[in-house]
Amino acid sequence: MLKTFSLAALSVTLTAGALWADPVQLKIGHVLTEGSSYHVAAATFAEELEKSGEFEVQIFPRGQLGGEVKMIQLATVGALDVVVTGSAPVENTVPQMGLLAMPYLFDDLAQAEDVLRGPAGVHFLDYLSEKKLKGLTFISALERNVLTSQKEIVTPDDMDGLKIRVIQGPAFIETYKALGAQPTPMAYSELYLAMQSGVVDAAEASPDTMIADKFVEVSKYYTLTKAQYMPALMLMSGAKYNSLTDAQKEIVAAASDKAAEAAFATYNDSYKKSIDAMAGFGVTVKEVDAAPFAEKARAAWPALMSSIPGSEADLKVIQDAKGE
Repeated sequence: MLKTFSLAALSVTLTAGALWADPVQLKIGHVLTEGSSYHVAAATFAEELEKSGEFEVQIFPRGQLGGEVKMIQLATVGALDVVVTGSAPVENTVPQMGLLAMPYLFDDLAQAEDVLRGPAGVHFLDYLSEKKLKGLTFISALERNVLTSQKEIVTPDDMDGLKIRVIQGPAFIETYKALGAQPTPMAYSELYLAMQSGVVDAAEASPDTMIADKFVEVSKYYTLTKAQYMPALMLMSGAKYNSLTDAQKEIVAAASDKAAEAAFATYNDSYKKSIDAMAGFGVTVKEVDAAPFAEKARAAWPALMSSIPGSEADLKVIQDAKGE
């Protein structure tokens, strides 16, 4: 016998179903420690989402779900929901991100943060939507400097022949080639032992990782070359994002904003504290004139820009945001 339902009964059933719907389950992965700006971003994002009652979130730090490239690939196919990552690993999927890693693109940390948190940052995040991803927000601009096990770096000439571990991205490789060093791409997880055993003489890294990941134990010098301000960002699986309701997407957007605020504040605080703390571990922090380093490193710009789609137009977006 055919059963019929009134519109009123159907409305009550749908409303009850909405009220009793299970929260959306999200998994977030990143490769850094629980004290990092990455984790602060993830934890703040999770807290804000769970306040709404619409989401339940699990966070997997320290590369528990794999390296950054692997996690990004998982997000692309919908097997991981959210990734907190540096921009360099994203370049494999979104080559336009490579422009943000060009040497001496930004004058200082404050300028990099202002650009990334404004319309120019949104412009670059939008590229992720073409690759089955959703760019949620930039969470910091990581100042990359040179740490060395033995050799003091004062001028670009001191870089000659230096075997330096770099991030696995074209801009990092070409930057240190232009500076006369021998760039050696290597997984971050391998860096400590590589420095300890002398496989590499140096690395480029942000100040906060010197303390958090104990590179102060294998370094004598930390030189403020300020070659790159590598953006860090949060991205979401496009499939997961598209499965959300409009109301849930608004919750995600608001939570992303809170995560960015917390992460930027954490990074700036840890930057200052890490620089001050290095001396206590016997590491000499070197202030150098960055101008000659910039002059040599920018020789890499033409080759890098020729390999990045739409680089001329995107460079103008950055320059306009900087007020040039």
